[in-house]
Amino acid sequence: TQPGGAEYTSAFVRDGLRFRLDGIVAGRRTRGDQFAVDGLSDAVAFSVHQFDYRTDGFVDTDKAQRSQYGLFLNLQTSAVSRFQFDCRAGNFSSEDLSFGFDPVTALPQRIEASSESCRFNAYRQSTPKMEWLVSFGGEHLARTDFYIPLEIELTQRDVNTAGAELQANLKFDRGWLIGGFNSVTDRKWFIFEEVLVETEDISFYGYAHWKTGWQNLDLTG
Repeated sequence: TQPGGAEYTSAFVRDGLRFRLDGIVAGRRTRGDQFAVDGLSDAVAFSVHQFDYRTDGFVDTDKAQRSQYGLFLNLQTSAVSRFQFDCRAGNFSSEDLSFGFDPVTALPQRIEASSESCRFNAYRQSTPKMEWLVSFGGEHLARTDFYIPLEIELTQRDVNTAGAELQANLKFDRGWLIGGFNSVTDRKWFIFEEVLVETEDISFYGYAHWKTGWQNLDLTG
């Protein structure tokens, strides 16, 4: 497996540090690099990664660039509880020719976008048969579209999302029950149009699995 920003990988098999560096250089001013460092020390694990890629593409309106940065931290405070923190940031730029099939309506444009997100997770085993999971975080997205010949802004959007989740897992002799709720708030601000669109979604869910012990029959619902 490869080192990642928000997951356990082979880098966390035993205490120590692991470094990884990749790079690429090609024609059309294409270049990219990726760097990651992962570490584990007793009950603390972390991963830091960086990615950057850019190219001029094969035609005049084909330039692209992407950068990504991330931090992941896992702390196990005891045999029955642990905490995780995941934070990412990045930016993206891409040129495109909309309606390129029509020389009259062809629209050379550039999209510039950026994002930042953070999430916190907690796990606790209160009894041998009862587990609790808590998760909450937020994300910010910004995007601007430009008309390339005149460098005019065509549209702008700003999006903020926040979410939280609580889950309970109950185990018994022949199965388990899972229940919880999830809440997500989304705010979209269209700057040029001066329009704010806000939505909120709250959902409850339940899941059950039972091993009947008869002819290897399992029931889920």
